Amino acid sequence: MSESYPLSTMSHSHVDSEIGLSRNSSVRGMRQGIDEHNNYYAERAWRYADHIAARANHGQNRYLFCGSHFRALCELVSKSAPNNPKKPLEFDYVVCCDFSGVSVGTESARRQIQTFDTTASGLDSFASLTDPAPQTTRVLFLRGHPSAEWIKVLGAQQRIEFEYFRQKLPFLDKDYHDIPALPSNSQNIFHLNIMTVYKRHRALRWSQVDKLRKAEKKAVSKYQRSQSYVGDSIVRRVCIFDESEFAIEQDISICIVNQRGRGKTGKTAIVWLDSGRELCHDSEAPWECPLNPGYITPNNALPTIRHIPSKILASMSRLEPSVLGPERPTCSQDTCLPPSAEHLPYQYGLTLDPVIASNDLLYALSELLFFVACNEVQFLNLIEQRIATLMDGFKGYESIVLEELNYAMRLLQSRARHIADTQALLENSGSVLRNGGDRRGRRSRAPSMSDDQNSCRCSEALHAESLLVEDFAYLARRATALITQARDGMTVVSNTVMLEESRRAISKTVRLEKLTLLTFFFLPLSLTTSFFGCNFRELGGTGQLSIWVMFLTLLPVMSLTAVLCFWDHISAIEWTRKLRLSKN
Repeated sequence: MSESYPLSTMSHSHVDSEIGLSRNSSVRGMRQGIDEHNNYYAERAWRYADHIAARANHGQNRYLFCGSHFRALCELVSKSAPNNPKKPLEFDYVVCCDFSGVSVGTESARRQIQTFDTTASGLDSFASLTDPAPQTTRVLFLRGHPSAEWIKVLGAQQRIEFEYFRQKLPFLDKDYHDIPALPSNSQNIFHLNIMTVYKRHRALRWSQVDKLRKAEKKAVSKYQRSQSYVGDSIVRRVCIFDESEFAIEQDISICIVNQRGRGKTGKTAIVWLDSGRELCHDSEAPWECPLNPGYITPNNALPTIRHIPSKILASMSRLEPSVLGPERPTCSQDTCLPPSAEHLPYQYGLTLDPVIASNDLLYALSELLFFVACNEVQFLNLIEQRIATLMDGFKGYESIVLEELNYAMRLLQSRARHIADTQALLENSGSVLRNGGDRRGRRSRAPSMSDDQNSCRCSEALHAESLLVEDFAYLARRATALITQARDGMTVVSNTVMLEESRRAISKTVRLEKLTLLTFFFLPLSLTTSFFGCNFRELGGTGQLSIWVMFLTLLPVMSLTAVLCFWDHISAIEWTRKLRLSKN
């Protein structure tokens, strides 16, 4: 269920007494990012923060629909900017891509890119950003970790549900085990997932790989809580494949903003990327070993390979630097790790028809979904190659290969869940995307397009949607096949280990049989010599018996030992003879 806005009629004094968020301190915090003369936007942002506080005050001891899970978000929006003297480079935190349905002007005019950096002027400019015009679809890219000011301005301007921020930043609070949420609870909130693969310049030792894997969850949690700058890249998980390759998992969260005024404004989709600033090389990072860091350079990051459609190849002018957008500032360190989606906001929509994108939000987001599909197939190819490498030479390393196949299978199961979520997005939530967030099914139609043109445009949008459904169905089958391949590989290795154990047991049994035969000969001799004590005349003993007495005694003793030793065989032969006689 979506949050109503405003959420509460509670007095400000009651809210302030429970949460500790005062109006004066909030306004002062807002004026750090917004000019003082622009009190209207500061007031809207403060009211949004006040509504979060009111919702968070709904405790479980009094309310059925409690808001305890929003307390961490409330604490975040009440924080002031960190006073860190070492400020990072300016960074474009918001990239706005508008697709206009007006069929006049050039194609570049129908696709407009605006950027808003992390400075106070950038926040001020974004706060005054107007709603998209009718016949316009806006894709609003957010990049990386937010600040309190950005959350308040974004939420107030776009009327974003509180649940969207909480699902995006679950590591801020304790785990209430409610994420992922039910589809019915967040019909206009969707989550995608991408992986960025890196190669180390210097390989680690296997013991270090095992140590990184065991400490990965705790290290990622610590890394998430240490982020303080706006735009810092968020890391969800670090997958350590082997000594030289690892991958960083990141999310893409989509929120479809409800249209205002029944078609008086355009459609808006907020796309929040975990990929923000470049990940700087740090010995305390969850992918690095402090004792022996394997240095990584930007060239070691594998890009997401995209197929260029034929219509783009026919007109390569779309790929000129003047069309691609501004070049983002690069990190001053040589060991920064660029995320795979760093160019996505600036160059988004190059393969789309702006007129169709302005009328169909699912088509406007199709390029993002194709990007996720290409990223996914690369990761599955990597896992398949990894499994093949493990199965080619596991002789003598069975225990290690079993651990690696189990690790690969768990990764594949995680990827299969993400693929299934995306398939559900396309199959069950496509109407929400096509209707621009209107859950009642109303869909605005561009009046400038004739019926023939509209049907032609819709056919291209439907074609893109069918391609997405086909691609993610292929990815689901591929992930399932790889899970089966990994499980079968574990079975093969386990059976090989069991076969080797059986062979060793058989070899041990043969050696025991030889020992038994030796015992058969020496045990009667030892018994006899012990009995007589070797006191024979021939051996110079003091006894009166001859040594032949020992041999005469040894013969019946050895005969009795042979009967007892081979009794099973003797009884089997006797039973077979009697059976033959009975048949005759």
